[in-house]
Amino acid sequence: AWSGLTGERTAIYIKQLNSETLLRLSDEPGWAAWPTWSPDGQTVAFVQTVAASSDICLVSSVGGAVRRVHSVTHLIEGLDWSADSTRLAYSARDTVSGEYRLYLLDLATLKAALVAVTRPDNAGDFQPRLAPDGSQLAWIGHDRTGGQGLFVAAVEGGPARAVVLGQDNLQGLAWAADGRTLVFAAAAAGIYDLWQVPAVGGAASKIALQPVEKFQLV
Repeated sequence: AWSGLTGERTAIYIKQLNSETLLRLSDEPGWAAWPTWSPDGQTVAFVQTVAASSDICLVSSVGGAVRRVHSVTHLIEGLDWSADSTRLAYSARDTVSGEYRLYLLDLATLKAALVAVTRPDNAGDFQPRLAPDGSQLAWIGHDRTGGQGLFVAAVEGGPARAVVLGQDNLQGLAWAADGRTLVFAAAAAGIYDLWQVPAVGGAASKIALQPVEKFQLV
């Protein structure tokens, strides 16, 4: 999702490796966000927001017509595609509680269902990520003091397991390919680092990043 060199509204782009050519996949009113690849790499799902309403959209990764598959009357915070291609996980406001909650969109029926997870002091659930085997859901959660944590629950819902607590700035979350570890970004001292933590809970450890080659933009 990129706003272009002129800072215009965001759209979805693809850039081929070893090429500077960009392919723009969307040109819809409003703002595009949360792009996620289908497992076969043929389709990109993303969120298109106009005012305070959001559509979940699909578009071919080689370009073409944008297909709207689901709409909500609020902002969407996070989108993820299941490894078996059948579902999209997202976060949007629950009309009953008013807090952000987790949903699964069935791509065969285009019906969305609330994932009824329970946890103490829940003030919102964001950025869901489906486990590689589809059995669990991980997400960033807020409590009523403004703190953040990482949580995991069965994809059918139920009690949530706290994996990380007491954070202030969590951004980004992913499962390792084996489904045993979560990788996330946190800025405990004002600078973001990458961390990893067992999905069952335990001590988080900072990931040591290797220096990368520096580039000069021309």
